[in-house]
Amino acid sequence: MRRRRVAFLLTACVLLSAGVLLLAAALRGCGAARQTPPNPAEDGRLRIATATTAGVYYPVGKGMAELFADALPELTPEVLVTGGGPENIRLLEEGKAELAFVQAGVLYNALVNPVTGAETKRVLRGMTYLYPNVMHLVVRKEAGIDYPADIAGKRYIPGPRESAAEINSAEILSLYDVKLTDTRLFYYDYDEAADALISGEVDGAMIPGGLLTPSVVRMLESGEVKLLPVDAPAVMKRYPWYEPFVIPPGTYPNQEKSVGTVAVANVLVVRADLPEDLVYRLMQALYRDPSQLAAAHPAAELRLEEAMRGLTGVIEPHPGAARFLKEAGVLQ
Repeated sequence: MRRRRVAFLLTACVLLSAGVLLLAAALRGCGAARQTPPNPAEDGRLRIATATTAGVYYPVGKGMAELFADALPELTPEVLVTGGGPENIRLLEEGKAELAFVQAGVLYNALVNPVTGAETKRVLRGMTYLYPNVMHLVVRKEAGIDYPADIAGKRYIPGPRESAAEINSAEILSLYDVKLTDTRLFYYDYDEAADALISGEVDGAMIPGGLLTPSVVRMLESGEVKLLPVDAPAVMKRYPWYEPFVIPPGTYPNQEKSVGTVAVANVLVVRADLPEDLVYRLMQALYRDPSQLAAAHPAAELRLEEAMRGLTGVIEPHPGAARFLKEAGVLQ
């Protein structure tokens, strides 16, 4: 009887020990999933999250990658095609990108999110302002849409699903008492949106981007599509991160009149764990000759005095960016 009791106790101890070991391994696994991503200065990777190839983020990202490759030959910059700002923030948080393009409004909303904002603040830092992201509200000329309110009930592309464009669409149309669910939604990227509008598959779309956005150029070249004005003061009253913007006549093909709309700052954000010296050298590369980036796209001509636009009061600058801007007299 005593031998059976001892055997039972030994078995229980073994099982308990095994359970402890399994629990420890599981906890180690959880910890491993959240380990700090490799330092790009060590593995040579510098991944830049942009958006779709039919927008402006992507060509500017490619131009940026070339600047960085020339200035920091120990790195291998890589341009990531993504769904835009919201996905880019997730990529930074997951350690799957080092730099990312984001709209200032999307960044602000991510940082104040009551559930995830604290973690986002811990992981992200600001680097520099890039250029204004102009809201192009494009509609078919024959769709009977003269005002944004007319989009209710129409076939509409708010942008790719869970993209910054979708957020912009919801915000701007809300000023005209139109919800996205009041339209027949098509979640297309910019190239698909151009095809669908030109062919008559849909009636309207929101295309945020710098001047000139390639997909908007293609749409207006067709003669089937027009730009719709947006009430800037009304948008800014509810969503203060927007600013008024006028698209001058002749900017796009078949655009004879100026079009009033809104824009929001495009900013470059980085992972907080990037080394200070690395980010400092990246800033040096960007601002050594600001016109070089404009060679990739005219919208992206950097101005040092505007480097903190869209970032001040929204996100803490990365120490490397702050050091560069202090030396340049932009920050105190």
